[in-house]
Amino acid sequence: TIFNKKTEDDIISRNFIYLFPKKRVYPYQMTWLERNWRRKIDFRYQVGLGGTWVVIRQNKQLLKLSLTGTYESTDFRARNFENYADTSSNQINTWRATLRVFGNHINKNNTLRLRYEIWLQPSLENPDNFRYHAESALSVPLTKQLSLQTAVNYSFENIVIKGIRQRDFIWTFGAAFN
Repeated sequence: TIFNKKTEDDIISRNFIYLFPKKRVYPYQMTWLERNWRRKIDFRYQVGLGGTWVVIRQNKQLLKLSLTGTYESTDFRARNFENYADTSSNQINTWRATLRVFGNHINKNNTLRLRYEIWLQPSLENPDNFRYHAESALSVPLTKQLSLQTAVNYSFENIVIKGIRQRDFIWTFGAAFN
């Protein structure tokens, strides 16, 4: 809340149960829960099963590709959607595929660390219902416990309530203490 005006009241919980994550290919269960004040999402859940392929797993390099099939239900606070013709309900239910790329890389001298995650979530029932998300963090360790860090978070959602922006972009700078 800023000057008595509510600006955020979000809950995002991304939960995974991995089976045999040390293997090159392994299955998992995914559960996402979300409430988003700005996007006027009262409640969203997404549940499904997937698999991950570890493309690279070396001492300071990790690259993983994942594919998940999920069912999603989203309750909006209104019915007037952008890019969605059905306004008979404020709820959208759909099956989705989630394509994900995850990487974590550290250079040889341990002076630079890059972590990123990109995912695409098309609806399997409606080609107009899709979203994608990318986040990346670059850190420079100063000591074993302290590092300087910058992070970028970008997301796009095609179906939103009219008047709500489809894109979010957040770029932060700071220090991280482990």
